[in-house]
Amino acid sequence: MTLYTISRICLLLLITISLFHYSCADKEHKEIGFSMPGIETRISRVLISRNSYEGAIIKILGKVSKIAVTEGDSEQLTTTNFEITDPKGNYINVLAKGNPELKDDDVIILSGTYSSPENIIYMLEFEIVKPSFE
Repeated sequence: MTLYTISRICLLLLITISLFHYSCADKEHKEIGFSMPGIETRISRVLISRNSYEGAIIKILGKVSKIAVTEGDSEQLTTTNFEITDPKGNYINVLAKGNPELKDDDVIILSGTYSSPENIIYMLEFEIVKPSFE
């Protein structure tokens, strides 16, 4: 065999392995919250430097608690208020349009605009990481 033939075989082998790896990849797998907009941070960081996050779109992980749904005349006028908490008990209030059908103790990642004077996030979207079992 010539050096040219060996290099061609190696190239074909490399292409075959690459195609096999690509075809076996889990195309449905994605990181939770990956496509959400926002600065990824923690509740405690936001609370320590509230002014730094004023008006920013943030993305945080936490547990849902104290859900209160205020019914409006239509789905557009319905709002949901709740707290998103961390394991240390720190929390940020959340306001969502509509009824996102969350339950207390659901663990979620949410994305929203932070307002420091009210310590509130105006929720844009969320994903449930671990549902509660009520």
